[in-house]
Amino acid sequence: MSKESQSDNIKAMLAHRNDQYAFLAFILLMASLGLGTQPGVTFTVAWAALAGAGFFMSIVAFPNVWRTALGLICAYLLSFLGMLCIIVFRDILLIFGFPVIVLFGVFLGFGAIIVMLIVIAQVKQVRDADIGGRYIPLGLWSISGSIFMIITAFSTISWYFWATGFYLIPYLLFEVLLILCYLWMLWLPDRRLNWDVPKEVKRGIPSVLSKTAVIKRIGGGEKNKCPACGSAIEFETRMCKKCGKVQKFGWCPVSEIHLLPCAHCRHLNTYGNRECELCHNPLAEKIKCPRCEVSAKIGDWPLKPDDDKEE
Repeated sequence: MSKESQSDNIKAMLAHRNDQYAFLAFILLMASLGLGTQPGVTFTVAWAALAGAGFFMSIVAFPNVWRTALGLICAYLLSFLGMLCIIVFRDILLIFGFPVIVLFGVFLGFGAIIVMLIVIAQVKQVRDADIGGRYIPLGLWSISGSIFMIITAFSTISWYFWATGFYLIPYLLFEVLLILCYLWMLWLPDRRLNWDVPKEVKRGIPSVLSKTAVIKRIGGGEKNKCPACGSAIEFETRMCKKCGKVQKFGWCPVSEIHLLPCAHCRHLNTYGNRECELCHNPLAEKIKCPRCEVSAKIGDWPLKPDDDKEE
């Protein structure tokens, strides 16, 4: 069995194990939801313990996105407290006829939105840093962030009405949807994205990076310089010979060589090298099209007509 096959088998085993952890996280969160509806200090303590265990298990199940998990929990708490301030204190603590606590609740709500936008930007940044890899659309996933915030608001409202004597079913329904949305927003980026990217990308520094900016920031040698001669790098646009997918490739007009980033450390290497000059991992001879997944040498990617090279 080849090393690549062994690596794929190990990844499949780890993914299966983590799926089991994710299911366990779902069970723990559901159990905490059930205990949270029961009166008494004992049930309250058990609710907190199971909720914490479920959150911890979700991080174990999705280790690449633990920052995303923390961000989602932070957005949930800010949104919950903000809605609670607006609902409960809307007619209390008036100063010059203005409800101060409501203003504080609105402030917390805006904080929750900002946290959610940061979470979405960080995940998209990791996606964009995978230069040359398969493009993973995150439009539906980004919309899930808005849905998460909307469900949180309705969950808070239904919780307040239940606490004041109304039906429990709406609150339970919204909480179940919230748990499912939370796990979905962790599962997709953890399983679909390539997290073998530099640490500054995972940490969200800077907040938004295009593929060209990643090359400039963390490529080999000086920023946007050819590692062979030090000249400025240009980018030529080529098309997949099968599906016509457009992709940019680094090109040094002085040394007349193509430059591609290593899939492991993002160091810019001369196309044709067998291994990365920095991390010594093997380099692929053929480039895979992110759309149709056909692999071909760079010479088999025809130049786009009227290609404008950019520095």
